[in-house]
Amino acid sequence: MLASLLQRTKGTRGVVFCDGDGESVDVAVGDPQLSDFDMKVLGAHAAAWLAPPANVQELKIRCSKGTLLCRSVREGYYLVLLLGQDVPTGAAAFELLRTAAEVSTEL
Repeated sequence: MLASLLQRTKGTRGVVFCDGDGESVDVAVGDPQLSDFDMKVLGAHAAAWLAPPANVQELKIRCSKGTLLCRSVREGYYLVLLLGQDVPTGAAAFELLRTAAEVSTEL
C-alpha cells in the first residue's frame, strides 16, 4: 500500500507506517537521497504529536525543504508522508487519507 501511495502521489519523497510507540511497521522511499532509516526517524518523531491521548487526526508541518503530512489510522497507528519542496499538499493529503482507510481495514 505504501509503494502504491508513492506512485499515486507526485512529489512524495517517502512514507512510513508506524505504531503508537513510533516503531515503523513498513516504509517506502522514493527519493534516492533518503534512506529507510531517515523515514523511520521521521515516523518516530511524529509519535509525540499523534499519541492517542492527544487525539490528533491529521498534522501538517511545512519547512523550507518540504512538507510532512501525518495521518492517524486507528488504534494508535499512523502514516507519515514526506513531500518535496514546493509540492502542493491537497492531492497528497487526499491520497494519504485514502491509504489510511485502506490500512485501517487491514488492521
